[in-house]
Amino acid sequence: MPKAVVVQDLTRVTFDHSGLVSLTYTTDGIVVAVQDDDPRTRWRYKFATVQAVRVTTSDCFDYTGVLIDNKLSRRLVEILGSSWLKALAAELREHDASATFMDKSRHFVLAFHEQVIEIAAWVVEAEPVQLRYAGGQWVE
Repeated sequence: MPKAVVVQDLTRVTFDHSGLVSLTYTTDGIVVAVQDDDPRTRWRYKFATVQAVRVTTSDCFDYTGVLIDNKLSRRLVEILGSSWLKALAAELREHDASATFMDKSRHFVLAFHEQVIEIAAWVVEAEPVQLRYAGGQWVE
């Protein structure tokens, strides 16, 4: 059975309702921007060496084994023993039996009110981004 471990706990960050700002593909990975309860701050998660991304409505996500203290939101978690990573590794072996890059992959999950974002990647970095108020809104 999979088990979730907390990678980063941001209890003040708005991971629910409109917390997801953007999901951006870059040349070196994927960046997920998340609102903070403080409008002057946004959190940016940079995932590198990405093998897969899955965005699912929260109603269709299987939370079995991934809840911590009966909750998942407001946390970046890593799923240990991930069946998704096992399936990706098996598919890789079908195409290239000598490839080993899936061995370094980790299964990260960010759950919001309506969506769950899952990313298979080697590493993640989290950084706060300070916003400035311009033109009637908070911008980077």
